[in-house]
Amino acid sequence: MHATLRIPELLRSIFENSDRKDNIQNALVCKQWSDISLDVVWRDVHMRDLPAFFNLLAPVKSRSIARAWSRDEIDISYDFEFERDPDVNDWGRFCTRYCPRVRRLLLDYREVRGKNLTRILMYLRFNRPAKPLLPKLTELTCHYSPRHSSYFGPLDSLFVFMHEDLQRISISMHFYTKPDASAFFKLLPLQSPNLTHLEFRCARTVSSHSYDEALIECLAGLPSLSTVVLPSIPDGSSIFTGLKSLKRFELCSFNDNGSAAIENPMKHPLQSGAPYGLEHLHLTVRYDLATASLLAQSELSDLTSIDICSPLMESPDAIKQLSSAIAKTCPNVERVHLIFNPRSIPDSELNRSLPSSSLPSFSDIRPLLQCNRINDLKFTHFYALAYTSLDQPVSLLRSFPNLKSLVLNPYGHTSASGKSRLSATVLLKLAEAVPNIECIGMRFTVATLPSDQELFTQGNLPYILRSLQTLDVGRSRLRDGDEVRTAFFLSGILPRGCKILSHSSSTETDPSTLKGWNGVQRLLPQVIERAKLMNKTVDRLKESSSALKTVEEKLNESLSSNAILEQKLLELTQELKEEREKNSSFSVGPEESMDEEQLPSFSGSVLEKNSSSSIGVEEIMSEEQLPSFSGSDLQTS
Repeated sequence: MHATLRIPELLRSIFENSDRKDNIQNALVCKQWSDISLDVVWRDVHMRDLPAFFNLLAPVKSRSIARAWSRDEIDISYDFEFERDPDVNDWGRFCTRYCPRVRRLLLDYREVRGKNLTRILMYLRFNRPAKPLLPKLTELTCHYSPRHSSYFGPLDSLFVFMHEDLQRISISMHFYTKPDASAFFKLLPLQSPNLTHLEFRCARTVSSHSYDEALIECLAGLPSLSTVVLPSIPDGSSIFTGLKSLKRFELCSFNDNGSAAIENPMKHPLQSGAPYGLEHLHLTVRYDLATASLLAQSELSDLTSIDICSPLMESPDAIKQLSSAIAKTCPNVERVHLIFNPRSIPDSELNRSLPSSSLPSFSDIRPLLQCNRINDLKFTHFYALAYTSLDQPVSLLRSFPNLKSLVLNPYGHTSASGKSRLSATVLLKLAEAVPNIECIGMRFTVATLPSDQELFTQGNLPYILRSLQTLDVGRSRLRDGDEVRTAFFLSGILPRGCKILSHSSSTETDPSTLKGWNGVQRLLPQVIERAKLMNKTVDRLKESSSALKTVEEKLNESLSSNAILEQKLLELTQELKEEREKNSSFSVGPEESMDEEQLPSFSGSVLEKNSSSSIGVEEIMSEEQLPSFSGSDLQTS
């Protein structure tokens, strides 16, 4: 085997990206491969893996049982149990070789429909060794409904996997009316006292006295909790007793599948000092209770995230008061979600005609502009948010320079008395104010769009929202024939991978036709490529124009230099002419001139020698340039 295939870090990286079946085969190669591949195989144990996992302790067998849930529905389940009791050697091998590898245990009844593990878990609960079964387990998740609870047993069966170092527990189930629910919460701090995350999702929030006492006692016995997710609380102040390290608190109503329900679990506001040191607060509660809970605190300087989900169709006054309370008590908040559950509104309220004073407007959330650290803002209401002018959203954008997500009720219904749609050109304002935004949700109108020349002459297109991942246009409408024009407009603004969401996305029936925003979504990639080519062409034309301008400038410089040289040449010529005229104006004296008899005589050989020299005619001096010699000089020579 090559030495490279023995590097532990490389092997682990390869095995983590391999199939589970392949890793089981890798465990048979050698001891080193076996240790690393088994770590990967058994690091995360799902409920579907439990029969195979327990089979490593002792052989597991199953038998089928028919269960009748109703007159017309019969379900076949399989009960698992050990063929024989594990002996000492079985426990030693299992606890030494396999149990320490498990880090996360994910138990979901949907993965093992009809597989009953109750017998095995009950056996392990009473017969396992004194030490923890899964000593390195850090996260335990369990989701099941009353119908499937018998497949896994009561809550007490979870104690089989718990130990002191367990950090995270998440349970989703139907509400228990039996005493074992209270017993579970009373024993939980004894089994896992160092929990940092406790999530208990319960479909029914009707509480009893024993349940309330057990829940309060449980939370008081878990001082290290930083995250608590609960379906209901008996008293807002008692819940936080001893939880000074709490960073995240969520209070919601849930369905059997763990999704949020419409019920309002909170009956009283949180008292002063309750959310001590909180960083994230998520409440399913009426806005007035949330406002009272916030105003009861002096200042929540550590709070960075607020989610308030109302089961009511809140009035503009309630929205404004809550926004003011957030701005007053949470100066460092970065995430604000003020939403509502549309399923909680009766049909009588939806069909009722409301006056304009009862409809939400931008001015109701305006107090949030004081929180200039917000980077994620979401507001939803049954009725669309009304705007009086484009200046309102623009001022919002300028107040939040670090904005990453902005969703302003794109799915609200239009009211006849308010202006609820903005021109799509507001996207250009968004790009100018917050160029790094990743999510936009607004209701637009595309009746008026800038022309192609106006759009592509700005110099920085495409694309000016390079980080945008989602554009949620909600109930924005398109007229027939506007798809291409809208797609071309968006092609210079949106990046290629941006996803467009709309209310009509789920109503598309004929993929071959262009229908609303679905047609824009299909056209956009093609138009973006065309716009990209157009932009490249424009850039090339600009480069060519710039190059021609540079050549013209150089030519003008050359012509200017030639004119200067020509002027200097004329000046020099004029100076030479003046110098010659000046030299010719001088007369030669009689004493310095020589007569013809006084000229020296040269022999023919000398003349022949001079004539054979290579001196050119241009080097012969003119008569004026010949030197004058006196008689004495000639005689001396």
